[in-house]
Amino acid sequence: MIRKWNDWLAAKITQGMATMWCAYAFLFWSLIPLVFPAAQSVVFYVSGGIIQLVALSLIMVGQDVLGRGSIRQAKETHDVVMIEREMLKKELYLANMERKETKHLHQLALKELIELKELNKKISGTEEKKVTIGS
Repeated sequence: MIRKWNDWLAAKITQGMATMWCAYAFLFWSLIPLVFPAAQSVVFYVSGGIIQLVALSLIMVGQDVLGRGSIRQAKETHDVVMIEREMLKKELYLANMERKETKHLHQLALKELIELKELNKKISGTEEKKVTIGS
């Protein structure tokens, strides 16, 4: 439970520090000595000591936490793509089988059509002979 809290806090601070508002806040913080010269030592101590030391480790932990989320999302996306790829391979196989079957049926139909034409010619030739013999 503490790890989840630490991860959540580090991610939120990292996301917050990666904004222009944080940059503006640090800019204004750094300009305080211009208005109040006596505060220069406090500004330097907080900036150089506290913010840099704490922010460095917070940002590193936050990047690690956010990176784990990105890796998990990439793995899930990869898994979904691989499942869809397998489905497409099966569909392509079935489409090829249907194409072969259709081609085979087409060849059979052409063969039957040729046989019917030849039969029709024979029948027509027989009828002409009967007509010629009978006249």
